[in-house]
Amino acid sequence: HGVNNTELWLGNYQEKGLHWDVIQFNHGLHDLKQAYDPKTDTFGPFAIPIQTYQQNLEKQIAILKKTGAKLIWCNTTPVPTDIKSQYGRRKGTPETYNNAALEIISKHPEILITDLHALVNNSPTFQPWWKTQDPHFYKPEEQQALGQAVAETIKKALENLPE
Repeated sequence: HGVNNTELWLGNYQEKGLHWDVIQFNHGLHDLKQAYDPKTDTFGPFAIPIQTYQQNLEKQIAILKKTGAKLIWCNTTPVPTDIKSQYGRRKGTPETYNNAALEIISKHPEILITDLHALVNNSPTFQPWWKTQDPHFYKPEEQQALGQAVAETIKKALENLPE
């Protein structure tokens, strides 16, 4: 979905005033979804298999680089527990996808990284969240912590932009 829509989402970035200075990107939580079958107590295939995920990441990077923007990849946040639903996700899968993504990102050392995965793993702010069955963050203090981490990486990217 991301590769197919990136050009649309970017808009007419070549038109004066519509350019991008910084772009942060990630689609991990969507790509690692697995439908859960309660009858068999099993998870189906990933929405996007790992190898395809890596190929899509390379394609998306190529599209984003055409903008001339400073790129930031944001790794995927953890999943608190196995989520057994139509849009199921399994605990530990984000680490697998993050490692696969880092194989690609490491080929592009100019891309900055926002490490939200480590933030969620290590910050006491997220301790209550670990008891939920939701991979999203709704509490204001969670959103503030995540937003602060994103803002810090964006500030770093802006500091290194040419005048």
